[in-house]
Amino acid sequence: MSWLRQWACIGLLVVPWPALAVDSLQAYADEDDMDEDGLGADLEMAPQVALAAAFTMKGSVETPQQRVYLGDLASCSGSPRICAEAYAIDLGASPEPGHSTVWHSDKLAALLAKEWPGALLKLHGAKLIKVSSTSVLLDEGRLLAAVKSHFEPTDPAEATVQVQVEHVAMLAPVKVHAGELLFDFPEWPEERLNQPGHRAVSGTQRLTVICRAKTAAPGEGGQSFVVNAQFRVKERHWIAARPLAKGTLLQASDLSYDWVPAERKAAHYADTTEQLVAHRLRHDIAAQAPVLATDVETPRLLKRGQMATLQLQNRGLNVSSQVRILADASAGQQVEAVYPSTKKKLRVRALDSHTVQLAF
Repeated sequence: MSWLRQWACIGLLVVPWPALAVDSLQAYADEDDMDEDGLGADLEMAPQVALAAAFTMKGSVETPQQRVYLGDLASCSGSPRICAEAYAIDLGASPEPGHSTVWHSDKLAALLAKEWPGALLKLHGAKLIKVSSTSVLLDEGRLLAAVKSHFEPTDPAEATVQVQVEHVAMLAPVKVHAGELLFDFPEWPEERLNQPGHRAVSGTQRLTVICRAKTAAPGEGGQSFVVNAQFRVKERHWIAARPLAKGTLLQASDLSYDWVPAERKAAHYADTTEQLVAHRLRHDIAAQAPVLATDVETPRLLKRGQMATLQLQNRGLNVSSQVRILADASAGQQVEAVYPSTKKKLRVRALDSHTVQLAF
């Protein structure tokens, strides 16, 4: 081959190369696009691959939470989607403190199959899973604070009944969930303390307590136990401001309004001072002791057989005469009287210790 021909051949191979490369790359790109399109079509036509996950069951679980989740009972591997959703499945409330419950792997398998009916799911590990709740012993001081909060009035100055909780004793150790708790006393709603029978609270009472976590769902049952509580109930009543002797005609200064122990269930406390003032004591009353309506009597102004002046007033004319009183009489009380000279009877009203007037 001549040199010129060889150069021409070399030129054919070398000089046109850039143009040839561009065309080749474009051809390859077009071929790739066709492959991708073809691959996409093949994938659309191909059957879906089932999701798969494996769960390894734990033998025992202790949870501090108020609810049990599937993620507490098993570890998951495989499909991230299944594992993420499975961990968040709520299995219900945790057992009460000090108690446990058992979950069977078959029950969990049925639950998982219902959630992902087309998935390939496998369960490994323990067949039975014991679930218990972490707990702490309930402190009596904490319980006492809860009982005080329920029974003692928030504003004693405005209350007419004052309940003091002096002591709380648990009949047996009580385990509760850790964290904030709510305490209910179903046998003693707040309105019961405002009823007349509230005096029966004084002394030792046995209380049923229901304890639940503050985060518990509304209506979710709580833990129930019984405790003994020592109560002292006081009421505001009229009391003697100082020692008062029998026969004292009470004045407002003899009385004060203060707290007294509500221990006399059948006591007839005076509702107003009108039931006590201007009344005479039947017996001695110690200082600070309540003055009951039954401790006083209406003073007798007139005595049976006593002579009294009968006053008659008519159109500015005042006439008086003497009559004999036939029965004891208090102020304003009506009794019979008689004219000594004529023996004529009439009905009169007592005004004071020596004066009466006709009762019409």
